[in-house]
Amino acid sequence: MAKKEQPEKEIASRLLNDYISEKRGSTPEDITSREFKIFSGGKNRIRMLYEKLAKFAGSFIKYKVNEPKKSEIDTIFKAFNMNLTAEDSMAFALLAFMALFLLGAGFLFISMLFAVTLMLSAVIAFFYFRSYPQRLLMIRRSRVGTEMIMAVLYIVIYMKNVSNLEAAVKFAAENLEGPLADDLAKLLWDVSVKKYVDIIDALSHYLEQWRDYNDAFVDSVYLIETSLVQTSEERRLNMLDQALKRILDGTYETMVHYVNNLRTPVSAIFMLGITLPIMGLVMLPLIGAFMADVVNPTTLFILYDIILPGVVIILIYQVLATRPAAFQQIDVENHPDAPPRNKFILFGKPVHAIIPAVIVFLLFSSVYFVYALYFQSAMPSENDIFFSMFLVAALGFAIAFFCKLATGPRVAIRKAIRSTEDDFSYAVFQIGNRLSEGVPAEVAMLKTAQTMKNSNIADFIHQVVNNMQKLGMDLKRAIFDSVYGALVFYPSALIKSVMKIFIESTKESQEVAATSLMHISTYLQSVHRIEEKIRDVLAETISTIKFQTAFIAPLISGIIVGLTAMIMIILSVLGEKITSATTAASLPSTLGGGSSLGGSMAFGFFQMSSTIPLPIFQIVVGIYLVEIVVISTVLASKIEYGDDRVQMLDSIQRSLFISMTVYLIITLVVTIGFGSMARIAITLGEFA
Repeated sequence: MAKKEQPEKEIASRLLNDYISEKRGSTPEDITSREFKIFSGGKNRIRMLYEKLAKFAGSFIKYKVNEPKKSEIDTIFKAFNMNLTAEDSMAFALLAFMALFLLGAGFLFISMLFAVTLMLSAVIAFFYFRSYPQRLLMIRRSRVGTEMIMAVLYIVIYMKNVSNLEAAVKFAAENLEGPLADDLAKLLWDVSVKKYVDIIDALSHYLEQWRDYNDAFVDSVYLIETSLVQTSEERRLNMLDQALKRILDGTYETMVHYVNNLRTPVSAIFMLGITLPIMGLVMLPLIGAFMADVVNPTTLFILYDIILPGVVIILIYQVLATRPAAFQQIDVENHPDAPPRNKFILFGKPVHAIIPAVIVFLLFSSVYFVYALYFQSAMPSENDIFFSMFLVAALGFAIAFFCKLATGPRVAIRKAIRSTEDDFSYAVFQIGNRLSEGVPAEVAMLKTAQTMKNSNIADFIHQVVNNMQKLGMDLKRAIFDSVYGALVFYPSALIKSVMKIFIESTKESQEVAATSLMHISTYLQSVHRIEEKIRDVLAETISTIKFQTAFIAPLISGIIVGLTAMIMIILSVLGEKITSATTAASLPSTLGGGSSLGGSMAFGFFQMSSTIPLPIFQIVVGIYLVEIVVISTVLASKIEYGDDRVQMLDSIQRSLFISMTVYLIITLVVTIGFGSMARIAITLGEFA
């Protein structure tokens, strides 16, 4: 019994020490080594697999790495807690190259095209895995960077009330949820185990890695540290204001430079990845008629639906890799009204979104397969285009339906939370103003809700007040209760952190709480203004990408398919007539000499039976269009919103619905129009 009670006493004692430490404004130093091992040992599955394969490759392939590069890569692996060296990384890149190259060489006598594709993939794999450590660091920096503004905001807000940097860093680490929270927690751990003298020493070492990447963040932290040694309260508060202003202005300037440098790469991606490849397709029917052995459906599919999208993805990745950090995104996955990931609610039960997407695909595609099996003729016609479009529509609309159902109510939830955050600064100001008049917190919040009754923030405040009045909760539980708290329905990191400060400041006095909320309101308005300026700067580039994706790409694709249908119809009719003429003149030409040879040569040029079938051509173009729409939409979404999965899926479904509709209409109209013109021209030529 005594053994059972002892751990409970230790836990209770630790919780009490945490509480006392928080009241003092200091950081508890009771983190056990076991807890930190759990904290520091987390790796995702991809990195774990890479680590195992690289270790295996390094065990029998010895690759010499020069000292500067070795030091750089080893430092990256150490930062990610990966038991690897630079030699292991380079050995794995070489192993991937050798494996794919030898596999491609084995296919040389089976399929030349497949062999060449594997050999090219070997080269790409080598360069990809050779730079994998640097790419890991770049991705992490990007994710950390999105939290830097909020980290500085949390530290500044906390230190407005309590001039304790260590406690402020702890507060930021508790409210952030990404990799920067882990970094700050590790700094606190390092201070606790005396690796660094104090938090200022720990931050100085940590900031070295950001000096050449985000100098605004470095300057902001130094300004915060400088505020600790100011002799007057006014100068201390001014330093904190300057710290937040520095990172906001720095973020805006960096984003402006990024957008100015973005126009040329985006135009190049669209021309090289969309316009030129699609327009080049118009020559394929002629090339296929003359060189049927070289240009076949397999070649076309591999080139346009595998290699070209891969090249576009690589180009887009380079553009996104240089995107500077912006603002943290809203996570709505834990909202009570949000269904499980990739699911939607049907008759009160969660259903995976892939199920209706597959049903949509099967319904649309079955139309084409029935036509191809029972009704398709040897001669190309407009019907080939019409019925093959069902397969493209099946793919495009299936992806769109999946994205639509997977996002479901999350889009509306995200929009409501975003609107609440936009109104939050004004609500905070009004609550603080009421508190300064001596009004209790409950009354202050209720009056603010009445004043802002037409805004979303009023619902949040009413939820808090109702919890206090109807459920008898105190202010803290009314906001933070895990079941009925207002934050359950508004899972915003920004609102959560501000409410924490509000609760803590009310423990001191109403005057302190009022002053804190006034400062917070000013900071939130500054953050909102910079965010809107950044969106204005991005607006032109984003609108260009969206317009090209939704209208220009499907328009060009539809016209090219219609032109190709016309050309193939004309070539098929000409080939048929040449065949008839050659057959009819075969006997006289053999006797007279010369004519049969000319007819055979003319017929040989038009090998319509071996060229790319018209339905296959349209399907390849349609699949390429779907891929390009998805890739371009992801580019636009990540440039504008960062890693916001809900926004990305919602953008994909809207872009696909629009682009697929435009493509199907344009293709149908152009095919019918050009096909009719071709048949009329051939008929008139026969009469002439």
